[in-house]
Amino acid sequence: SWAAPVPGVINYPNAGREAGNKIKTAGVEGVATAKTMDRLTQIALETRTALEPTVDLYARMTRSTKELKISQEDLFKATTIANKAFKAGGAGSTEQASAVMQLGQALGSGVLSGDELRSIRENAPILAKAIANEFGVTIAGLKKLGEQQKLTSDKVFKAILNAEKDVAKQFAATTSTVLDGGA
Repeated sequence: SWAAPVPGVINYPNAGREAGNKIKTAGVEGVATAKTMDRLTQIALETRTALEPTVDLYARMTRSTKELKISQEDLFKATTIANKAFKAGGAGSTEQASAVMQLGQALGSGVLSGDELRSIRENAPILAKAIANEFGVTIAGLKKLGEQQKLTSDKVFKAILNAEKDVAKQFAATTSTVLDGGA
């Protein structure tokens, strides 16, 4: 049976150039750029997500967490988890783009609060739940923690990594669509 390609991968040469530029601006250079692109392409296919938002998420997290000294492997893992959470939560491309931008800004500023937190709660409820679980509060309780500046980048990133099994279960329960490349 024929399956449509993952959106964003169909024009691979152009998408590849744009993605390579994003990866380079995140600080990945030389041979590592090609290896990173290969890995991100695999993540996009695995998570039924377009290449562009996958690369954007990875690049934003890489830039935003430089001072946290996060490993390349953990950045790939967090990208996979977040993509699966967006897909399992029913986020469309617009919602995912908004949540990716807000998550990147929050990680870069050092704390998740205000508009960034609101966007994550609205557009990425599975990620919001993972963060709430990490802090031992409800999703509604995240607002108070955000106001108290307690949702720090290191803890939010850890929450994403710790959500891997739960997100994978929720993602596995979803059905691929024609736009995802399924039937």
